[in-house]
Amino acid sequence: MEKVKTALINHYRRDHIAFYFEMFGMVFTIAGSLIMALTAKNPNLAIVYPLFLIGSSTGFYAYYRLQMVWSIVLTGYFIVVNIVGFFVAIS
Repeated sequence: MEKVKTALINHYRRDHIAFYFEMFGMVFTIAGSLIMALTAKNPNLAIVYPLFLIGSSTGFYAYYRLQMVWSIVLTGYFIVVNIVGFFVAIS
């Protein structure tokens, strides 16, 4: 547990703005996946996709600040897919 605490402290010290953006994005992504899991038989994707989009967008910005190239590529892909999915869900 001490290693986890040390890692969090070091991450916060490295870039506290990126730290909060990642934390904020994690909360929205968890909320989206929880809603999808609890309503799995008939999820309201017009709600789920925006939550995932916010989570991906904040993560993208945090990874950009931290210069994490492959995480930027992956979350960039998630942003595009969530936008497409949202418009499919509302049409």
